[in-house]
Amino acid sequence: MRERNSIDSGNKLALALLALALLVIVKAVPAAELADPTRPTYVQSDDAAQAENVRKKYRLSSILVGEQRKLAVINGQRVREGDRVGNAKVTRISRSSVTLLIQDAAVSIALSAHDIKNQ
Repeated sequence: MRERNSIDSGNKLALALLALALLVIVKAVPAAELADPTRPTYVQSDDAAQAENVRKKYRLSSILVGEQRKLAVINGQRVREGDRVGNAKVTRISRSSVTLLIQDAAVSIALSAHDIKNQ
């Protein structure tokens, strides 16, 4: 009977050490940054502060993509791929978003879902 109690206490010690090790590992791993569910989806960038500044500075109001041309209107200015608007260079225009190059950082601004019309 004593032998069984010593095995149970050995298991308890091993479980306690395992739980402690897991707790240390979990605390050591940094938590992943959670996306803000209230943040508009029309701005995407790795740097949240930069994305907020871009959203305020560059207003995308329309996109026209056809077989022969790609146009966007940003801050009331009609632009094509390769054009500049403010300090940004337009690098890509798709049906729902425009990618800007700002100080070697690519930032995508997009139309909201209700602004996109399928043809």
